[in-house]
Amino acid sequence: MMDYLHSGDDVLDVGENVGVYTVLAASLVNPGGTADAVEAVQATARRLIENVELNLLCDCVTVHHLAVGSEEDWVEMTTNQEAVNHMTADQGVAGPTVRVRAGRLDDIATRCNYAFGKIDIEGREWDAFRGAQGLLRDRNPPVCVVEVNGALFRYGHQVMPFVAWMAEFGFEPWTYEPDSRVLLREREKVWGDVFFVARDRLDLVKERIPRLRIIE
Repeated sequence: MMDYLHSGDDVLDVGENVGVYTVLAASLVNPGGTADAVEAVQATARRLIENVELNLLCDCVTVHHLAVGSEEDWVEMTTNQEAVNHMTADQGVAGPTVRVRAGRLDDIATRCNYAFGKIDIEGREWDAFRGAQGLLRDRNPPVCVVEVNGALFRYGHQVMPFVAWMAEFGFEPWTYEPDSRVLLREREKVWGDVFFVARDRLDLVKERIPRLRIIE
């Protein structure tokens, strides 16, 4: 984010938790830029708002208190698992939950030119993208970092089918090494913090990050 974002950019952060990435992003794009932060659990969203206020970023951050998915709905969220709170799977989950309104990113994220996105919602990322097909077709944003891990399996999802589905919209998986400024195309080991980059916007990424090396 520090290598890529410029003042005036718009950022979309889904599953923000208490604000670590939103505060950083907003400080990088301010003045002139904005950050849309989406957080489902109310208590966590309150802490997110507090952190935005403490960092004097209220003018450029909008907090959306809801979950995201493939359609408008109501979902059950865990509340006692801190940074890994998540929507309950069909079989349910032990511990307290709360009912939360869910929406589609195509309806929530209404800015026309996001530069960067982050989606980390503990395994429901594919569902979030299914509700963001308009954004994907518009390459909005052209770069989106997604946490890909075993949480996908909780909802019956598999990694490579998800990667293939993203490829239908022109997005390919990459990893980024900030110290050496290397963007590496991942073909087999798609895991961890994965940068889905629109193939036809690679030149834009190269323009934004000085001395970037792209390895395919």
